[in-house]
Amino acid sequence: MRTQDAKNIHINEYLERIGAKFSRQQNGTHGVEYVYHTPNRQDHKPSLCVNLDRNIWSDVPAGEGGRLIELVCYIHRFHKTDVSSALKMLDQLFPEYRGSGHTSTYNRSPNHSVSSILAHSEKVNSQKLDATGLKEEEPRLKITKIQKIYRYPLKNYLADRRIPLALADKYLEEIEYTDPKGRTFYTLGFKSGETYAHRNKLFKGFLGKGADITVFDKKTPEILVFEGFFDFLSYLAIEKRAQPPLTTIVMNSTSFISRVKRFVAERPFITRVYTYLDNDEAGQRSLSSLKAEFPSVEISDRSSTYAPYDDLNEWLVHH
Repeated sequence: MRTQDAKNIHINEYLERIGAKFSRQQNGTHGVEYVYHTPNRQDHKPSLCVNLDRNIWSDVPAGEGGRLIELVCYIHRFHKTDVSSALKMLDQLFPEYRGSGHTSTYNRSPNHSVSSILAHSEKVNSQKLDATGLKEEEPRLKITKIQKIYRYPLKNYLADRRIPLALADKYLEEIEYTDPKGRTFYTLGFKSGETYAHRNKLFKGFLGKGADITVFDKKTPEILVFEGFFDFLSYLAIEKRAQPPLTTIVMNSTSFISRVKRFVAERPFITRVYTYLDNDEAGQRSLSSLKAEFPSVEISDRSSTYAPYDDLNEWLVHH
């Protein structure tokens, strides 16, 4: 896909296609804005704002914003200047725009879907909070089937990430799901509370209602904390283990650091926490938060063992 083709895609259309959760309409600095939950993190307060008329977005808490290309890089964690990867992602999501001069039919009027937005708000307000503290609603991405890992693209993805299939089969499942337009996708799911943290080559996030940390509680005084499930599986692969030797927490998102704190606080016998967090701002912020919360507990930061790579899985892929 060319940059010119991408300019024809409306940001709201992109967010709908990847299953981003809509929250509300509001009046912004430059007109009407539509607010979404940020797809690449579990945000308690929706902050991803889209201006329909200008086709621009902003995520103020993260200090990010721009046009569609910048949003794709932001959500899929590409480098800000990696236009090529962003275009490849859009090419897979929007084949109908590929070199065809196709123009989005998305209604850009400031009054677009006001009635449906009001109906949506009434529905959300009548529902209870889910595990994340967000209003519980029917998920836009619907799980249609869960089974043992079967499809070769998913097996190849695991091989690319250097995770043995025998190990993956113990902790992951193949999930079939559909988007709001009825299209079917397949992904790897890792149990997270009453739902799944999921990941494939295109996207990562949560499937189902709510999300949570994943705990393997062995009631040991030392515990392991991983940021994501690929880090957890990488640790097991490196150590040649089928199960973790200590109580283990997989955060599934750094936004759940408060739940890790609660787990530790409720178990005064814990004396040491080994953390395997990303070598980025969010990971280091979570690490600092743990150290500040538990000065009497030894917080052992393991990120230096896989630096300069971002995470443990990236280290594994390159070794």
